[in-house]
Amino acid sequence: MDGTVTSERARRKCLELLLPTLEKEYGISRLVLESRETSQDDRDLMFVRGLRSRRFISRLRVDFAPGFSDARLWIADQALGAIGDAQRGRQDFSSFLETLDMRELDLHHLA
Repeated sequence: MDGTVTSERARRKCLELLLPTLEKEYGISRLVLESRETSQDDRDLMFVRGLRSRRFISRLRVDFAPGFSDARLWIADQALGAIGDAQRGRQDFSSFLETLDMRELDLHHLA
């Protein structure tokens, strides 16, 4: 590997932070993620099983649905777009961003 973090490795680290947070802090029992390729969804499910076996999560169920099936699956993309626009000074989304529970994850040490 050339020292860069792959998007899949970054995704797993984000899921490792997100899933326990949703279950333990918000009481979420089911998460629906936007489906990607079957092999990617299968790897995500294997990762979720690993989190469960290591007791990071216990009850949280993860399912997948195609993006076109539910507009709520687009919210994460819209939030990231607003964050990026605000950071570049393109628009002021401060009132929206204040409603988010944002957690920072340092991916630089994963390379």
